[in-house]
Amino acid sequence: MQDTRGREFARRTFPYIFGIGFPALGVIAVIHKAAVAVYLIYALVTATALLAERYIPWVPIPANRRWRNRHTDLAYLATAPLIMLALVTWVPPVLQTVRDWLFGDAFLWPVDLPTYVQAPMAVLVVELAYYWAHRISHYNNFLWRSHRVHHSPEGLDWLMSWRIQWLNEVIHMTARLIPFAMLGMPAHVTAIVLVISNTHALFPHANIDTKSGRFLNGFLNTPEVHRWHHLQDLRYANSNFGDVTLVWDRVFRTYNPPGVNKSALMGLPAWERRQLPEGYLKQLYRPLLPDAPRVTGRKSTGEEPAADVVADSSSAELVEPHHPDWPR
Repeated sequence: MQDTRGREFARRTFPYIFGIGFPALGVIAVIHKAAVAVYLIYALVTATALLAERYIPWVPIPANRRWRNRHTDLAYLATAPLIMLALVTWVPPVLQTVRDWLFGDAFLWPVDLPTYVQAPMAVLVVELAYYWAHRISHYNNFLWRSHRVHHSPEGLDWLMSWRIQWLNEVIHMTARLIPFAMLGMPAHVTAIVLVISNTHALFPHANIDTKSGRFLNGFLNTPEVHRWHHLQDLRYANSNFGDVTLVWDRVFRTYNPPGVNKSALMGLPAWERRQLPEGYLKQLYRPLLPDAPRVTGRKSTGEEPAADVVADSSSAELVEPHHPDWPR
């Protein structure tokens, strides 16, 4: 009985720890220019996610699936931060040059406002850029081929959140960096937004049985709402595109509230998965090549997931979408 109460308490408190607590600690570290503390917070986020996935897992992942192709995820874990660091180092100077050429010394960002006003504004602006880069990646055939690498795992957990193909990372990170450079956001505001994004990144993908509540699920990207985005059924996966916040999903009517069944199938349909080889090295270049003729793109063809990826077809039923008129 005591253990049951403890798990219920964890289900309700972990969303606030991940969604608000860790980002707040990151912001405090940035304000005090404590770079070492920022990296310690990242390590604490990872350790807490590992602990939470074992204490209150959303679905028990069979051992054969848990360890299948884990070498690929570990390769992404080792390389994705390096790619991110390279982009943050090299892309802003290029964007700054373009900005100087277009606008000169004009100030496009309200730098005189207090930081506590600038930071939320910056989050919303950067999230808007990310939202459209992400959404377009689902509907453009070329961009989808690199982005679907992130959608390929059959289950969600903290480690698969790092499975981001290099071209997809270039596009999405550049989309985030454009507002920083083109609008002339101060360095400390840029750092605050980046640390919020990075401390939050593992949470939506974690295999944690959370009860985030109506408020957090309504405006924050939590595991309960992000599961829609990783369903095999392509009619439902084109939703909840936000990275940290779901404000723009609400504005553009792509928000879907919690409601995914535990029996719903995650990952890619068989006819998509066959286009993507496993293995980190192959995934470096294969998304750059055209698909086999049968695949017509990210838009759903109405085809149900193939039998070879449905463990129990009788239980693989999905909740109806909140917005049945989403773009097809």
